[in-house]
Amino acid sequence: MLSGRPWRAALYLLTSVPLGAATLLTLVLLAVADSALAVVLVGLPLLLVLVLSGIPLASLERRRLRLVDGAPLANPHREPPGTGPAAWLRTRIQEHCPWRELGYALLFATALCPLEALTVGAMLLVCGGLMATPAVMAAGGDGEAKVLQLRISDSYPEAFAVLAAGVVLLPVLAYPLGALAAGRAVLTRRLLSAPESGADSRLQELDRSRMRLVDAFEAERRRIERDLHVGAQQWLVALSMTLGLARLEGPADPLARLTAREQEVLALMAEGRSNAAVAAALSVGEGTVSKHFGSILTKLGLSVSDDTNRRVLAVLTYLRG
Repeated sequence: MLSGRPWRAALYLLTSVPLGAATLLTLVLLAVADSALAVVLVGLPLLLVLVLSGIPLASLERRRLRLVDGAPLANPHREPPGTGPAAWLRTRIQEHCPWRELGYALLFATALCPLEALTVGAMLLVCGGLMATPAVMAAGGDGEAKVLQLRISDSYPEAFAVLAAGVVLLPVLAYPLGALAAGRAVLTRRLLSAPESGADSRLQELDRSRMRLVDAFEAERRRIERDLHVGAQQWLVALSMTLGLARLEGPADPLARLTAREQEVLALMAEGRSNAAVAAALSVGEGTVSKHFGSILTKLGLSVSDDTNRRVLAVLTYLRG
């Protein structure tokens, strides 16, 4: 209770209730208005607004997530190629993220919000009912008070004992509330994070860049061979170029021992990013990045030494690969 985490979890779930109610009301009003006006084609703009209505909720949820999860959740939306509402709207229509966010809004308004309201309400009802027993007894004037409609307390010592039980029960129930908030945060991160296809596209771009480098290497080798007139020199240059191509294409590449995720981590480190920046770009925790980097050092054979910086050596190995 002193750490503040249970209180942040309670605040996270409490703020979900009005936010979920507002989201449900907005979605219902947009759906009804769109259905009523679809006949005269006026409902088509409202349909577009309904489809994009999950975007502001998702943006707010990414900020609210910091109450229970310190790792920031990156925005998966692309930057519009131009300025103005038209460029923004065209970019959002071409994305898959608005559909995921609309689905999250429906799930949040119809299932998650009622569940959280029921859980928090039950906790407040039980603890508040117990702690309010002396006040209810004093206000009643007859020296009696019903304890949660289960039994009647007819003396002040008993009423204050019930109050003490409510005070003790409050922190006990706060930990299951924190577990519920943590599970809710995991679900939110899963639904609102960028899809894994973005990482796959970066790996494909790395492969295409390597193929372009191989083609440029081969073109340069042919140019040098045309410019050389001595047969021995031409043969030596061709041999050296062939060996260079073999190093590029062959399985001896030390980076081939790394997993796809480890290659992503190393690629971001090669851009000069810190562990925290890498974690934010991949939507993982900083501890996960540290574990991946330890595995990278092991697979690249970079042992601990006072004379070298293993992070720099790993980045150099990636750039040479």
